[in-house]
Amino acid sequence: MIELHRWDGARWLRVEIGTAALTSRGMVIGPARTDGVTRIYTAGGNYISNSYYWQELSPGPAGWSSELLSPPTGVIDGMALGFPRYDNNMRLYAFGHGTDYFSDWLYEFVWNGSTWTYVPIVQGQPISRVVAGNPRAKWGGWIYVESTYGIYEWGDIGYGSRRWSLLQLADTRPAGATLTLAAGRGDAYQNLYYTTSQQVWEIRFVDSGGPILYLVGSIDQSAGAEDALVGLTVIKGRNDGVPRIYGLTARGWLYEWGYLNPTPPPEKTTVGQPFPNPFFPGKQALLSIPLTLSQSGKTTVNLFTASGDLVLTLLDDEYRPSGTFLLSWDGRNGAGKVVGSGVYVAVATGEGWRAATKVFVIR
Repeated sequence: MIELHRWDGARWLRVEIGTAALTSRGMVIGPARTDGVTRIYTAGGNYISNSYYWQELSPGPAGWSSELLSPPTGVIDGMALGFPRYDNNMRLYAFGHGTDYFSDWLYEFVWNGSTWTYVPIVQGQPISRVVAGNPRAKWGGWIYVESTYGIYEWGDIGYGSRRWSLLQLADTRPAGATLTLAAGRGDAYQNLYYTTSQQVWEIRFVDSGGPILYLVGSIDQSAGAEDALVGLTVIKGRNDGVPRIYGLTARGWLYEWGYLNPTPPPEKTTVGQPFPNPFFPGKQALLSIPLTLSQSGKTTVNLFTASGDLVLTLLDDEYRPSGTFLLSWDGRNGAGKVVGSGVYVAVATGEGWRAATKVFVIR
């Protein structure tokens, strides 16, 4: 059973949706059907009857509707959403194991317009976590898999080819389900973070194309093997706009690490060069637009045609701290339709400033 909590101005309201399960094994939220509708996806089952499923929860005028779907085989342990191929289709990735706790697998699910189809990506490899993103800051996106053998990368590399490759050295193999994708250095680029039993590691691409492995830090070694890292997150935990890495140990200790040379506040607010540019909707998943703010404040980013007609609002008067971050666009307008070929203008505005850049679209 999924519980949604909503603040009505005076109190929190609870709404129960979905199907009750004796075991809940993961949840992701997003527009996996690429129709602009955000849905909830959960995995669960009944270990007594040995029946397992994943369900799709869709909002509607009369409330939430639920559809139960069967995994290809066995039990789903976790899920992720991402754009690892050169098209406009978000895909759902589920990993799990057989009911005998063997035969580990990772499957890719995609909505074809009428039903869910799936293909296997890898089988026979124990998987503890999957995340999706684009730390390479290039076309498309990637899926990152945490396994007892290492961190693996999977995604399109162009011309219909896909790559499955090991990213990090064998002597720094992950020790738990902690793989995280975040901009831990305070710049515009996402990095991968994971833990061994007593260390936090960073995989970074942008310094020289990468991947390059960096040691973030270690926990107190005096506890010996009795204590180990079991949780990891990257957030701006001090409310000062600076991201930090937090690691939780099995004995309840919380560690904090921060990048020693965070990017200083920029002197000028700019909208950077979009990439890829030109953008090919249908062949490339997302266009990224770098936005650099010299000061914190509310920001609006609109996309216009060359003649000045509004296409889509990418950021609607939202607060953003100073620094650089990326905005993404999938090539669709406010009605959810893919735009035609032409020149478009991304315009960012805030209190007392305005910046713009051109986007070229080819269909």
